[in-house]
This record gives sequence, structure tokens and C-alpha cells, in this order.
Amino acid sequence: WDKRNSGGGVTIPSFSTNPQFLLKAPSGTEVVIVLEQFPASSSKPHPAGVYVLETEGCRIEGEAPGKKYFQGNLTFTNAKISCRTCTLPSCSSCSSASTSQLLLVACTMKPRLEGAFLLSALALQPERQLEIELSQVTASVPALVLQDQQGVIVKKAAPNGRLTAKS
Repeated sequence: WDKRNSGGGVTIPSFSTNPQFLLKAPSGTEVVIVLEQFPASSSKPHPAGVYVLETEGCRIEGEAPGKKYFQGNLTFTNAKISCRTCTLPSCSSCSSASTSQLLLVACTMKPRLEGAFLLSALALQPERQLEIELSQVTASVPALVLQDQQGVIVKKAAPNGRLTAKS
């Protein structure tokens, strides 16, 4: 985190500036998310954690989405290493081999805090060979735009600069 991308917790207006990551894995996979902080030698780890959101593979920008998008609760901890579990959503109309996505938002409790961190994801089904992918979100990932707390997925900007969307 640095002063530009340390947006603070979900109640802070700058929340969507936090680093965002997409987690991809087979539907129904249970995953452990590990956040490891590397504080400067003279400081302690920040109170931090990872929010897990179901946004159909979209990033967030602007105001934070409503509670219906969040999976579980987040407790901030100032431990060097913190963990939480999450489950990739199942799709009743998809095959069992389908891939799901979750949005992970690594954040500190307060905005504008600086520090290095490593985010890891580990599948909890070691008996199965599961392919999971964790990648940092860029501006090329479609954004979830909120209108009256209803999610509208913005696909991408058309050549004419207009946004195409589906609700």
C-alpha cells in the first residue's frame, strides 16, 4: 500500500482505491486467503484484512457496493500474517467443472497507510488437483457500477467512448 492506493475500510469513501485481486477457481472450491505484511523494521503491521466480494469478475470503483456483494465479515488484525476462508460461488446452471471468480480487496483499516504485503490463495481440497489463479486487477477489468444499489456490469468503453452495459 502507498498513500494513493491505501483507501481504508469499506466505510471510507476511498475504499475502491485499495488493491483489488481476482481469484479464479472451480465453483464450490473452498480457499484460504493469506495476507502477509512486511512492515518496516521500526514499525508494527497495520490493522488490515481482505474483503471478499461476489462481483461476477468485476472490479469496484467509486462507492463501495452494498452488503449483498460481500462474502462473510472482515475483522481487521494487526498480525503480520492473517488468514480467512472463502468459497467460490456455485452456479446451478453451470457444469461442475465451471470456473467462478471472487474479488478480493486487501486493505488497511485507515486510509493512506503505507506498507508492503503479499496476498496468497490456497485450495483446501488437497486431494483434488485444483487450478486456482490470483491476479491483480487492472483498469482493463470491467467495473461494477452501482445505481440505486443495483449492480450494473459495465462491459467496456466502445470506440466512440460510450459505455456498454448489461444489468
